[in-house]
Amino acid sequence: MNGDRSFKFVLGIALAAAAVACSGGGGSAGGASADGKKLFVAKGCTACHVAPGIPEAVGTIGPSLAGVASRPTIAGGKLQTSAENVKTWLKDPPAVKSDTQMPKLQISDAEIEALTQLMLSFK
Repeated sequence: MNGDRSFKFVLGIALAAAAVACSGGGGSAGGASADGKKLFVAKGCTACHVAPGIPEAVGTIGPSLAGVASRPTIAGGKLQTSAENVKTWLKDPPAVKSDTQMPKLQISDAEIEALTQLMLSFK
């Protein structure tokens, strides 16, 4: 990695770790997509990804999530795009793709569900 990319990666990891440590989790009555957007920001996903409808999401380390629900695969082609596979990926990215830069984020099943619904809304 070059210096700038390494810095962005380390910053993304630090932000994600801080968000996990500080977050209280869970959602509002606004639905899974609203909860997912809040989690996406709170968990530091914005440091690595661009995502439609989330202005804070300006990261370039990970792939853009625009249209992810319409792609045939996720995780660099390792998994077919489906709700179950998005959940598998979010639960433990390195277990699916050992060379991923996406860390295991220690998120609850409810948080995985909300983020999965968000990902599947990006058509």
